[in-house]
Amino acid sequence: MDNRVLGLDVSHWQDEMDYQALVDGGVKVLVAKCSQGLFSDHAFKKHYAGALSVGLKFAAYHWDDPILPVAKAVKVIKETLAGKPEISFIAIDVEQYWANWAEWARHRIVHVLPPRRISDHARAVAVGIANLDIPVWIYTRMTFIRDHAMPMWNWVQKYPLWLARYPIHPPKPFELSWDELKTHKAYSYSIDRNPYENVPWLGWQWSGDRFKLPGTDGAADLNWFILP
Repeated sequence: MDNRVLGLDVSHWQDEMDYQALVDGGVKVLVAKCSQGLFSDHAFKKHYAGALSVGLKFAAYHWDDPILPVAKAVKVIKETLAGKPEISFIAIDVEQYWANWAEWARHRIVHVLPPRRISDHARAVAVGIANLDIPVWIYTRMTFIRDHAMPMWNWVQKYPLWLARYPIHPPKPFELSWDELKTHKAYSYSIDRNPYENVPWLGWQWSGDRFKLPGTDGAADLNWFILP
């Protein structure tokens, strides 16, 4: 086992949280969505205050929407994070490849964005918030880069990486106690494995909304983080 610590990432979909229960369960880091596209996440302030009140390390992420202007995305990130000094990092979440949200909602995506546009947009947003004095990370999947944004590979490794890969993914969410989680095969597998042998990472999202745990409002993503 290296120096990785357990973390949850949440958004307005997990609006009501028992932050002390997370600490009691072994969580060390809470990462909350601060914004998406041009809008702040309405639960961000609540998650920020709740995490700090119980001594959790806190970080933020922004869903990057390549359809929208970079300058406006940078502006909403800066406005949302203003006056919140206790933020360990801000991650740019790069996972959107569709060009039409109505198609996404119907689960019938026809129009996709060019790989260069996805890559250039994410990089421009990351550069645009570099003066916040908060470490900028990139969240994505290696398969996303391969399938939808190959130009990212030319620059993404210059940033700390938070990578999603689910080696054991139950078909639907189910409830567990924190002690039960620690005996589950997904947890045990993730402790001893490295998801990407040749790609350095500081965050590994090893379970995507499969486990409903005490203190969480619905199923939340589970992560390992390596923080200073």
